[in-house]
Amino acid sequence: MEHSQIVNTMIGFHTAVLLAGAAAHYRVGDRSAEVARVRKYVRECLVKLRFKLRSRLSSLLRPVFQDTEVVRIGEILSLDGEPITQEVVNPEGSENYRNAIDSFVDDKYDAVIDFRIIKNSLSVWETSLWFRCWTILLLIAWQLIAFSAIALPEKLFGIQVSNVFLVASIVPTIAGVFTYLITTAIAMFHHDRILLRAGQYE
Repeated sequence: MEHSQIVNTMIGFHTAVLLAGAAAHYRVGDRSAEVARVRKYVRECLVKLRFKLRSRLSSLLRPVFQDTEVVRIGEILSLDGEPITQEVVNPEGSENYRNAIDSFVDDKYDAVIDFRIIKNSLSVWETSLWFRCWTILLLIAWQLIAFSAIALPEKLFGIQVSNVFLVASIVPTIAGVFTYLITTAIAMFHHDRILLRAGQYE
């Protein structure tokens, strides 16, 4: 392939990627509305999930604390003959307490795991969107740099650009495109994971 053909190919390549990057940035660059919407959805679902977990744990522990014994340790008697000083036995660590906790874990294990997964997936999803947006911006910036470094010397000043640079200029572009695809896949996976897990508690 002649040098002029390589130059025209690279100019066309960087121009096409630049236009595609600009279109992608226009479509997904402003993520504030989407993030706010998903955050609100997750927050509402987690509130319901917390209430569900709290209610179940409360129903299991309530009988344990209601059946708490009172141990009399005082020797001074009141006018009615009852000890003035009394101490309530702490049920924590008792067999009933342990049984109640075990029942909660066995019954709500999946819900507790869902709670953790939803929070983690939201964090990873937001981070993936951040990486994706910056990848697009860096990709656009590199196309402008590469286009200027090739088109201006070759077309405007008649200076021949090295073939090595012409071919090497596509390497950052390919890396950027792969990064964009990977971050998009990660964002989609965790977004679907949020919808799947949180949807059970709407």
